[in-house]
Amino acid sequence: MTTNGKNSLCAWSFSAAVLLAVCCAAPGSADAAATVSGGGHFNLPLDGCDIGTWKKCFISAYFDQNGGSGTKKDWNCGTKTYSGHKGTDFTGSGIRGRSVVAAGDGVVDSTNDGCYDQNTSTGDTCGGGYGNYVKITHKDTGLSVVYAHMMKGSIAVSKGQSVKCGDALGKVASSGSSTGAHLHFDVRPQGGNSASRFDPYLGSCNPSVSQSQWKVQNAYQQVPADDQCAPLPVNDSLLISETTADGTEVLPGEAFTKSWTVKNTGNTTWTAGEGYALISVGGTQLSQETSLSMGAGESTAPDAVKTWTLSMTAPTAPGSYTHNWRMAQNGTQFGAGFTASIVVPVRNDAQLVSETIPAGTAVRPGETFIKAWTVKNTGNVEWNPLTGHHLARTGGEAMAARTPALLAEGETVAVSAAKTWSVEMTAPTAPGRWTASWQMEQAGVGTFGQMLSVDITVADEAGEESDAGSIGAPDANGPSQNTDGGFHGGPGEQQAGSDENVFVLQSGSCQGAPASPMALPAFLVPLLLPLLRRRDG
Repeated sequence: MTTNGKNSLCAWSFSAAVLLAVCCAAPGSADAAATVSGGGHFNLPLDGCDIGTWKKCFISAYFDQNGGSGTKKDWNCGTKTYSGHKGTDFTGSGIRGRSVVAAGDGVVDSTNDGCYDQNTSTGDTCGGGYGNYVKITHKDTGLSVVYAHMMKGSIAVSKGQSVKCGDALGKVASSGSSTGAHLHFDVRPQGGNSASRFDPYLGSCNPSVSQSQWKVQNAYQQVPADDQCAPLPVNDSLLISETTADGTEVLPGEAFTKSWTVKNTGNTTWTAGEGYALISVGGTQLSQETSLSMGAGESTAPDAVKTWTLSMTAPTAPGSYTHNWRMAQNGTQFGAGFTASIVVPVRNDAQLVSETIPAGTAVRPGETFIKAWTVKNTGNVEWNPLTGHHLARTGGEAMAARTPALLAEGETVAVSAAKTWSVEMTAPTAPGRWTASWQMEQAGVGTFGQMLSVDITVADEAGEESDAGSIGAPDANGPSQNTDGGFHGGPGEQQAGSDENVFVLQSGSCQGAPASPMALPAFLVPLLLPLLRRRDG
C-alpha cells in the first residue's frame, strides 16, 4: 500500500493461520480529520457476516489517528491500523463476492466500475485508488461514505438513486490500490474532500467525534452490529369480516350500511396524520363518500383491527352493482381491495294518478261508455310490448270490455312516466251496482301495483235499483260483494247522475193509494203523459 510515497504491509493473525495483509491506499493527504458530532447512524455495511465461524467478518485495519506521522494508533489507542490509513477495512474468510450494503438511507453521489478486481499489491490508481466504488451521502447524518475496492461489474446503483439502509451496492473484491479482498469504509462530512475524512468510532484516542457514528459500535476488534437497519415501512391489510355480504339483494333506492373490519398486517401504524384512509377506487358509486379518514387521535397499530362503516344507497334500476374500496396512504393504495356488491331486483309497481267515471256513476242499461285510468310507472323497469306489460281485468263484471288492454307496438312507459289506459265498456242491462277490478300485469310474472276499479249504477225501469242480475244478496247497510268482485247497491243508496235519467211526478191518489212522488224513467214520460192528461180530464 502507498502512504505518503511509502509502501506498507499489514499483517493479521487469525486462528493460528497467517492471512495475507489486507491494506488499501488512502488517497489524499494525512491531514487531521474534522470534528463531527452525532451518533448511532451506521449499520454494518456487509451482508452475511454471521454465517458460520469462518464466514464471520472482522476488521483488518482501523483509521490511523496519527495520520502517518509517528507511531500508528487507532481509536482505542491500540495499533490495529497502519500508518496513514484513513478508513475502516472489513474482511473475513471467503469475503470475496460478499454483498456490500448501504449503512443507512441516502442518495448516490457517484460510482465507478470497470477496474481490475483481483489486485494483490498496492499502487493501482484505477478509480483514484478506490477501484470500483459507490459514494453515498447519508442525509440524515450529514455524512458521505465511500464504499471502495468492489468487484468489477457488481455495482448495483447509479448516481442520483435513493437507497435505503441494507440496499445492495455491489460485491467485495480487491480493485484499486489493494492487497486482498476487503471493503474500505471511508467517512467524511457531506461535500467534504479526502482531507476531511474522519474515524466514525468513539474512543479515548479519537478526538474527532463525541458520539459513535455506528448504531451499535460493539467492543474493540468486533465489527459493528448487523441488522440494525430500521425495517422498511410496509403497508398491508387483510379483510377480517364484513356486513351486507356481497350478492345481497337490496330493493331499488333502498338505503343500507356496509362495514368492513380490516386488520393491519403491515409494520406501520395507521393514523390520520400519516394520511391513512379507506378510499373509493372504482365501480358503481353507491355512497356519497369517496374517502374515509382515520379519526382524530385514532390509530391502528400492526396486528390491530379497524372497522370502516359507510352509508350507501341502492340504484333504482335493476342489476348487479359493485363499489370498490381499498386502503391507502396519502393516495397510494395498498393491501387487498374490499367491495360493496349488491343485486337490485326487478320491481314492478304502479300508482293511480287520476280516473274518469267516478264510483257510483249512473249509466243507462246497455249503454256504452269509456273508462280511463292514468297510471304512473313507480317501479324500476320500463313497460313495453316486448316485456309483456299490460292492463288486465282481475275480477268483477266484464261489462263486455276487451281485456287485456295492450300497449301499442313500439309504445313505452319509462320509469316515473305515466300512461292513460282508456277502455271501452258496456253497462249491463240488469239494474244494480256493478263493479270490476283491473290491475297492471307483466306476462309470466303476475299482477302488480295499485288496484284499479270501474264502479257504475244501472237503474231499473221503475227508477229503483233491483237485485236482478247481481251476484250476492244486498247488505242492509250498503253494497255487498259478489264472488267475482262485483258490487250492488243497498237500500236507500243515492245514485250518482240520477237527475238525468229519472223523471219524478207529483200526482194525486191512484187507485185509492195515497198521493206520493213517483220516479219514472225519462223515456216513459212521453208515453204516459196522454194517459195522465186523460185521467185528469
